[in-house]
Amino acid sequence: MRNIRKFTVLLLFLLALCLPALCAQADEVCVFEPVYSGGCMLRRNRAMVDAARRVITVYDGGEGGTAYTVRYARQTGRQIVALWQ
Repeated sequence: MRNIRKFTVLLLFLLALCLPALCAQADEVCVFEPVYSGGCMLRRNRAMVDAARRVITVYDGGEGGTAYTVRYARQTGRQIVALWQ
């Protein structure tokens, strides 16, 4: 589990560095909610699944927001591509 946490921290750090450049290259940037509120991550995840034909996951099988999103993607018939299980 410790390696997963280190990987997550590194990934978030790299994403923060790249985010301005990624947004500048995007055709569209969607802001679902301008500030954090209860349930905003689940609403964001559901909107991403609704807009997708295929969902790419990095999921360890635990409970939480990722589990909810993977279940929702399966229920709505989306193709699931698991990079890590």
